[in-house]
Amino acid sequence: MRLIEDEKISGKQGKDVLVEMFRSGKSAATIIEEQGLVQVSDTGEIDRIIDGVIGASTQQLEQYRAGKELCLAFLSAKVMKASMGKANPKVVNERLKTKLQGS
Repeated sequence: MRLIEDEKISGKQGKDVLVEMFRSGKSAATIIEEQGLVQVSDTGEIDRIIDGVIGASTQQLEQYRAGKELCLAFLSAKVMKASMGKANPKVVNERLKTKLQGS
């Protein structure tokens, strides 16, 4: 729970870690390290992924600019997929909104 609160892992990852803890008897820290589950909150890395997603999603970008707010969720999901689920969703949404407002 503390790792989720500290935003080291996501809630979904926390559930997976808990299941693995019961299954293997290993500590949460060991499982997180072995499986590479540390959540990425580095804005530089997240911005790089966002830039790539925006560049490859021109149609959704235009729809977002035209007022279709649902495209934000689509772009956010693409960023999460590109980061293999490791990006901090809160940081992704904040950075994505900032970039979309500035572009």
